[in-house]
Amino acid sequence: MDSGGSVYVTDWGNHNIQKFSAAGVFRAKWGEYGQGNGQFDYPQGIAADANTNIYVTDRHRVQKFSRNGVFIAAWGTFGSGSGEFNTPHGIAIDSDNSVYVADFANHRLQKFTAEGAFIIEWGTYGSGDGQFAFPKGVAVGQTTASMWRITKTTASKNSPAAALLSTIGGIWQQ
Repeated sequence: MDSGGSVYVTDWGNHNIQKFSAAGVFRAKWGEYGQGNGQFDYPQGIAADANTNIYVTDRHRVQKFSRNGVFIAAWGTFGSGSGEFNTPHGIAIDSDNSVYVADFANHRLQKFTAEGAFIIEWGTYGSGDGQFAFPKGVAVGQTTASMWRITKTTASKNSPAAALLSTIGGIWQQ
């Protein structure tokens, strides 16, 4: 949901974004199949920043739009280097408008500025602390103090000090 109360949905099979009111009233949609700016090749994650810009993970990139679907920018290409993606899924925006992306097949998270400049990445393939096996989602709180990573079967929380939470019987403990 953006700050204006609109809800956005990535329609994976129809290669578009749909916008609704908080009450579920259809407002708009944009996009079509393709790999050009404003087009989608199976969009995955979606998030809104404090300025109501919309960010979408799609194929091997992130696209940024106005809340009305006007294309603003895109970044990323296929690869495993900093700022490159291999099937990005989840995306989240913190209170500073930093963009966090779950880079699914590269088994890592990447952080960018709102303009798409690479900041940092973390994670490698595995099941140990700080390792990921195909992360699909990411969520951030109202501050940059915490960040969740979600995989197919596990979830853990990273703080700036890299403290991890563990789950025991479905109850989170620090």
